[in-house]
Amino acid sequence: MKITETDKYWIWLSSLSELRSRTVALLLSRFGDPGMLYRSDRTVLGSVRGISKREAEMIRDTDLSVVDPIMCKCMEQNIVPVCFPDPAYPERLRNIYGPPAVLYCRGNLPPIDDRAVIAIIGTRKASSYGMRMARKIAEETVSCGGIVVSLLTPGIDRTV
Repeated sequence: MKITETDKYWIWLSSLSELRSRTVALLLSRFGDPGMLYRSDRTVLGSVRGISKREAEMIRDTDLSVVDPIMCKCMEQNIVPVCFPDPAYPERLRNIYGPPAVLYCRGNLPPIDDRAVIAIIGTRKASSYGMRMARKIAEETVSCGGIVVSLLTPGIDRTV
């Protein structure tokens, strides 16, 4: 897995999980890309209309050292980050409001732009029945040529 310098900035931006999608969009329109944002005079953040003081502080107080543990975890778990500018990033996802800056993929990212894609999202404390049904829905979706995505949060999301 080869991570470019540009990728590191996208991973840094995605690590700021408390930023609103609207804020990320404002920052990217103002600075162009996460690298430019990171290298900018961060005192300018307070003057960007629509960004809260808390969000500006969060960006100012975060450095690139947050990327290393994320990359280590990716390496350990055979997860490949696909950053927004990557040609492999799905076009259908790129065009939604507030697309994720980075997709973390285990295995190969299939071409999802022309296939059915579902996410199975449920409770973190799922019953055994709920877990069985989530698996069944996922298996049936995949057997019909669809793709199941997950946020890998505890509970039903991790069973599929």
